[in-house]
Amino acid sequence: MKSGIVLLAVLAVGACKKAQPPEPRKPLVVARASETPAADKLIAEGQQDLAWIAGTWKKDGEWRWLLFNLPSEVAELAGNPARVARRGKISAHGKYVSVLFPEASIELEAAEDRSLLAVKGGGVYRRGSPP
Repeated sequence: MKSGIVLLAVLAVGACKKAQPPEPRKPLVVARASETPAADKLIAEGQQDLAWIAGTWKKDGEWRWLLFNLPSEVAELAGNPARVARRGKISAHGKYVSVLFPEASIELEAAEDRSLLAVKGGGVYRRGSPP
């Protein structure tokens, strides 16, 4: 009988302990399919490294160069010896590059291998240094 009372006392003490509160439920995160996959691809391309464009690009058949100074500056060089003709800003979107001067702009498209920049409306720039 004494062992039964001791056993009940041990059970009563164990039952009186505070129960741990349940852990809060974590919200379930569900990946949604994009509604604009083409735009998402362009944004991802726009966030790519633009180191490939840095440096000097010569316009075929002319004494003109574009000097890209990343992250956003560009200078147009002209003549022999070369001098700065005008300064501007660049805006790149994947393989498309806009050169924005105060009085005009140039729209460029890079080749797949990034060896040349085609000018919208005609003309090509290739890597090359001024004389």
